[in-house]
Amino acid sequence: MTDAAVRPTTPATSTRTPVGGAPTAPHSAAEAAEARIDTERVTDLLLGTWGHIRREAREMIKDPALWRDDSLGMDAHRERTLSQLHLLVQNKAVHRAFPKRLGGEENNGANIAGFEELVAADTSEPWPVSVIANAPGISRLMMPGSHLS
Repeated sequence: MTDAAVRPTTPATSTRTPVGGAPTAPHSAAEAAEARIDTERVTDLLLGTWGHIRREAREMIKDPALWRDDSLGMDAHRERTLSQLHLLVQNKAVHRAFPKRLGGEENNGANIAGFEELVAADTSEPWPVSVIANAPGISRLMMPGSHLS
C-alpha cells in the first residue's frame, strides 16, 4: 500500500505534535484549554473582505430601538419602522450601495454583508431592512438631501 500523505522532513517543535505532524489528543485540562489555532485570525478570515462592516452591523443591532416589538398596533409599528429607518440612515447602513454622486460608497459587497448581518439578527417580517431591500424607492427617499431625511 502506498502512503500518499505529505510528511514534514523537520521534527515537530510542539510537544503535542508528534513527528508525523498529526496532533495528539490533549493529556490534561490545561492542554485541552489552550488554543491550537489563532482564533482571532480565523474569525477575521471567516468574516471575509467586509468583516469591519459585519462588526459594525452587529454592534448596531444591539440597540433595542432596532428590535422588533410585536406588541405595537399598526400605526405605532409604522411609526417605529420609520424611526428605525432613520437610525439606519444615521448609521450610514443604507448608503453603501449608492453611487458616490448621490452620497453613497459604491460598495455593493459591503452593502450585502451589512444587510446579511442585520437580517440574520431577525429574519421575521416586517423589519426596516426588508423595506430597504425590497423597496428601493423608499431607500432613495432616505438619502441625504431628500425630503424625508
